[in-house]
Amino acid sequence: MSKKHIIFTLFLLTYLNSFSQSIPNDTIVKKDGTKIIDDFKTITVHKDYLITSTYEISIERIESIKDKDLKKIATPLKEIDKVVTNGIYQKKRKFLNKNDVVWESKTNNHKKKVWVHSRSQSKTVVLPNGKLKLLPLLVEGVCNLTFDLKFGNYTNPDIPRYYYYVQRKGEQKSTLFKGEPREFIKTKKIEYFDDCMKAKEFMYPHKKLSRLQIIKLVKLYNEHCNDQNLD
Repeated sequence: MSKKHIIFTLFLLTYLNSFSQSIPNDTIVKKDGTKIIDDFKTITVHKDYLITSTYEISIERIESIKDKDLKKIATPLKEIDKVVTNGIYQKKRKFLNKNDVVWESKTNNHKKKVWVHSRSQSKTVVLPNGKLKLLPLLVEGVCNLTFDLKFGNYTNPDIPRYYYYVQRKGEQKSTLFKGEPREFIKTKKIEYFDDCMKAKEFMYPHKKLSRLQIIKLVKLYNEHCNDQNLD
């Protein structure tokens, strides 16, 4: 390794470390209200257990853990409510929006790109078949919206298909809206919001809903048609 390469690597590590000191730690919220807060390098689910570590663990190492040891070092997924993770990534300035939290300094003054704080949440979901899965959370409220992304069949392996899950508080399992190829779902398949006139009025003009429209639909339901204010 050349001297220039070593100097650049040290500079990059120092630069990223200065960001990491300002980024909030990750948070694991358990169903009993307990919170585990730390700067996790590994957060993954294996055999219905949530494995966390402050250092990176390879997939091969995780898969080699015996069941009896897994129970000692990991948390059962059934005890986890949600996971909040934080990080940074580069984004082009022209794509910034009002919700982006930007890190800038004298050393971070690129004309076209900036470092942006990334915050994501995942929720433990009971699937319609009764299995548990930790899924990205899009909307949280009286009705939660999560999604899963799977790729196509043998004939079209590169085409993504979105699986949206909704679950009201008090329901034992989630309800699946299986998307068309790409990210759309047909409104005629949605009967879940029949108790909410506002939601039905929103869906009426559309044969299909995009991901952003599905998010808006669930937010609208939570705002106008919760348990205390059904239309």
